[in-house]
Amino acid sequence: MTTEPTYQELLERTRELEREKAALLENQYRLTVISENSHDWEYWIAPDHTLNFISPSCEKMTGYRIDEFENDPGLLVAIIRDSEEQMVARHLEEEFLISQTCHLDFCIRTKQGEERYISHYCRPVYDKEGTFLGRYVNNRDITERKKIELSLEANIEKLEQSNKDLQAFSYMASHDLRESIFLVQAFSKRLRTKYFQDQDHEGNIYLQQIEKASKHMQMLLDSMLSYSRVAVQRKAVTAIDLNDIAQEVILDMDLFLRRENAVVTLDTLPSIYADYGQMYQLLKNLISNALKFHKPGEVPSIYIYSRKEKSREQIPRWEIVVEDKGIGFDEKESGKIFNLFERLHSNEHYEGTGIGLSICKRIAERYDGEILATSIPGQGSKFIIRFPCKRPDTIE
Repeated sequence: MTTEPTYQELLERTRELEREKAALLENQYRLTVISENSHDWEYWIAPDHTLNFISPSCEKMTGYRIDEFENDPGLLVAIIRDSEEQMVARHLEEEFLISQTCHLDFCIRTKQGEERYISHYCRPVYDKEGTFLGRYVNNRDITERKKIELSLEANIEKLEQSNKDLQAFSYMASHDLRESIFLVQAFSKRLRTKYFQDQDHEGNIYLQQIEKASKHMQMLLDSMLSYSRVAVQRKAVTAIDLNDIAQEVILDMDLFLRRENAVVTLDTLPSIYADYGQMYQLLKNLISNALKFHKPGEVPSIYIYSRKEKSREQIPRWEIVVEDKGIGFDEKESGKIFNLFERLHSNEHYEGTGIGLSICKRIAERYDGEILATSIPGQGSKFIIRFPCKRPDTIE
């Protein structure tokens, strides 16, 4: 036999229900405040595809009010850009068939006709008993980020086209221009052999100037091609031993080193992540530079060594140093020497194109490295190349 609750029990139960109601109202108020101040557009789709809740931020993001979405739930799809409407509609149908979080990016047209990019997340919601209550949806405005991404994509396309144009120029330069220079040199030699065998003849002097100019043009063309290929050609990045490369460079330059009686001292070098061919070119350019700017009347002395960089940075770096006892330069000019076509000395005294050190800089930067120089006039120079000990992240 069930006993009727006493008046006191009923009163206590009533007070308990009032407390629960107050707590629910407080939670509802907090939820309303949060949703009103949220930048994201949120809504709740019931199992029957009706909207149980939609946040006030929908109007800020889409231009449409809450009641417009409640009266026409199809508006959720209607505002999607035409090219993506079917994809989103299919997604909204399929998301009720799967029990996991979904993500989709798409573009909408606001009530004012403006296009906005949306990052759409939705997930299933269940009660304590496991009953499916619908899906919670969060839409975030990613328009600014998307504009940046599209701008980057457009710039990448332009850069790829620019690289293609540069490759076409390189092909033309390496064939057509080189052939023209070769013809100038060949016919100059023929003219000298046939008409100007007298070394003091005025015509022979002119031909010498032509040959000298064409030789310089050949050097300039080769240097420009080398400079352009550093960035255009994709190279395989592997762990390479700089000792092997340095020894090969010294062996290949043996004739030039012997001619100047140069002394090259090679200390132990590390292995780094880079391309073998480009590291060969880097060391060859630096040794050639040291050889070129040695003190007149003195034996060129070149010292190549390495050390760990003394730095508090998280990423440790190797320092590869090419040191000479040459003529040196004013350190005020150290910022210029790696610029394209920059020369501190006239071509009459030191032949060159002003591109060799620019190539070194470009190679170093390609592998997340850097190159710098220190010098004392009349005492020599140090060229320091820094490379990360780990595999570089910027190489494709």
